[in-house]
Amino acid sequence: MQQPKKLTKKEKFQQSHEVAKSTSSIKVDKKVSWLWVYLTIALAVFVLYGNTLSNGYVLDDFSVIKENNIVNQGTKNLGQIFKTSYRAGYLNVNDGLYRPLSLAMFAVEWSLSPDNPSLGHFINLIIYIFCGIILFKLLQKLLPQLHHFVIVGAVLLFIAHPIHTEVVGNVKSRDELLCFLFSFLSIHFILKYIDESKSYLLVFSSISLFIAFLAKESAILTIPILFIMIWYFKKEAMSKFIGIATSVVVPFLIYMLIRKSVLDSFAGIQSVTLIDNPIGAQTNFGLKLMGSMQVIGEYMQLFVLPHPLVYDYSYNSFPLENGINLPIIVGIIIVLSMIAAIFITYKKHPIISFSLLFIFAGLSLYTNIFFTIGAAKAERFTFLASVGFCILLSYLIAKFLKSDVYQSNNNPVKSKNYFFVLGAIMLLYSVKTISRNFDWKDNITLYTHDVDLNPISAKTHYYLGNELIKKIADEEKDSIKRLAYLKKGIEEVRKSVAIFPEYSDGHTQIGVGFFKMNNMDSAAVYFNKGLQYNPNNSVALSNLGAYYFNKGRYAEAIDIYDKTLRLNPRFIDAMVNLGSCYGASGKFNDAVIWFSKAYELDPSNKKAITFLAITYQNMKQPDKAAFYQNLLK
Repeated sequence: MQQPKKLTKKEKFQQSHEVAKSTSSIKVDKKVSWLWVYLTIALAVFVLYGNTLSNGYVLDDFSVIKENNIVNQGTKNLGQIFKTSYRAGYLNVNDGLYRPLSLAMFAVEWSLSPDNPSLGHFINLIIYIFCGIILFKLLQKLLPQLHHFVIVGAVLLFIAHPIHTEVVGNVKSRDELLCFLFSFLSIHFILKYIDESKSYLLVFSSISLFIAFLAKESAILTIPILFIMIWYFKKEAMSKFIGIATSVVVPFLIYMLIRKSVLDSFAGIQSVTLIDNPIGAQTNFGLKLMGSMQVIGEYMQLFVLPHPLVYDYSYNSFPLENGINLPIIVGIIIVLSMIAAIFITYKKHPIISFSLLFIFAGLSLYTNIFFTIGAAKAERFTFLASVGFCILLSYLIAKFLKSDVYQSNNNPVKSKNYFFVLGAIMLLYSVKTISRNFDWKDNITLYTHDVDLNPISAKTHYYLGNELIKKIADEEKDSIKRLAYLKKGIEEVRKSVAIFPEYSDGHTQIGVGFFKMNNMDSAAVYFNKGLQYNPNNSVALSNLGAYYFNKGRYAEAIDIYDKTLRLNPRFIDAMVNLGSCYGASGKFNDAVIWFSKAYELDPSNKKAITFLAITYQNMKQPDKAAFYQNLLK
């Protein structure tokens, strides 16, 4: 009896693809209900991230939400959010970023429930659930030849991966979640258009992509990733290239025009400091390239073994000036191996080749090779690229178990063995994810925990010291404990400037610590040292002005604050301090001018309101004084 011809891997893949295409959609296994898949995704998200609901605002949440005087005025500032840069309400300057969508959501949430991080965390979880669902639906469309178990496994690995804890657990990272959701929704509509040829789907795709751009600029990665998908699995769509290309280029151009009108440039602010990005700030391309290889290698290591996870990788996390070292060598080997694997597996194992190329595409914006960004490395930068890794891992588990991963085969994936291995990995990921979420409880918890994980970073010490000096010490009522916190804070910031001696903000913060200890002369030394390394450091200037004010040298303080406000015309603290100088000098009309400007920019600023009430009382205008006193109630 003649035996049936054994198919090659390439023929098997093509046959599977044709079988899947022959139906209008994926034929659902009778034993599988996609509703249960969606519910499983939702349950997994709440099991893994439910403990974030009790967490507070952490890290960038303060500059984007809690201390952002545009956002925390609620819905009345929605129009202003779409007309200003990302941190205009905090830095009061153009920061070169335009991401109004998440800010608008935060403003609405603040109006509904002011200063409530739990609401922000809850909404992050809901969006993360939808990210998982749209990823599942997209993979169904893109890879109909793959067995359902492989696709479900990839999505569950994505949901559970601990490297996502920063994105999901940090409310500010709503921009990442929204960008991912609407970018993949855009691709999903295009894949449907390829199958169904309905033009309205391109319109839906364009709208979704435009929304993704409003969430974060990294939506630009949607374009190369889309065409990588088409090249590998939808080559027949090349006949529809013009329509598809138009649907992604048009929203990009519209976004860039809006961005240009808001930021006064297409690129935004491109200055990168060595302290923030020790790779991007390199002028030697060879050193920059080596650093980038090391970062890609470390990302791949974190995909496989997500430990340790750290919120900061600033100077001197990458001591590139020391030349070639082991981490760089490992990174180069990993990158070259991945590139070789892309070509080697292209024909026989296209899923492997595609997944590796997807990882490169997802990381391309964050390598500092093609574009210089604000940080050398961050776990949130891996959010998109991790999709490629999770597809790859799910596929390799099935292949390792010698299971056929394609729908057309009569013998489906050996689900028990597959899910046993998948479950073991998921368990390890889940333990790490849940435990890491506790680290994001609040600033002091995160900073205290992570400083030991990355002790060579100047900023891990700076942030811990800054939190001890500015918040923990201020909240401590016991004078002895307060003094101990201030000393500990100064000690931490000293470690920071020991790593990076030219760190202007570090020297300034040491000065703040001494100022709060009433050691004014030492404070002035460090304020001036901060200005020595950065003469335009408006915070150092403002603090120096406070030193002169406390010394009763009001004229000198006024000169300092005038200079501060020329550097940063929207610096609210400097306005309040300048008003105080005029008030202490008996120049009440001038004091009212500056207190009023501060109040106008930030109506919730209690210092401005209090001083307006006091000043009007001193001016014998009780009605106006009473008005501001009532605002404090």
